Amino acid sequence: MTTARLIIAILILLLALFIVAMNWSSVISNMKNKRKGVAYRYSTVPIISFILAALSYIIYPRPDKGSALIIPLLDIANWRLLWLPVAMIRQARTKKRD
Repeated sequence: MTTARLIIAILILLLALFIVAMNWSSVISNMKNKRKGVAYRYSTVPIISFILAALSYIIYPRPDKGSALIIPLLDIANWRLLWLPVAMIRQARTKKRD
């Protein structure tokens, strides 16, 4: 049972890492498209990496499981979500000036 929990936790953690990598690639692709003048944008998926890492943290059977919570800190989509109120305030200020 412990081995099954370990394998499931690692698979869920790998899925969270995959989502983090995809979020980073979408942000980099958006920057490249913006430079080229292409209007197509890729969207990121915030919070999902945190949910998967927390689930892996719960399932992981060993006591040294704190490193699973580092993965959401690496996710740029979560950081962009935290900066959303700042961006909305800046946008509101620039609309007032125009």
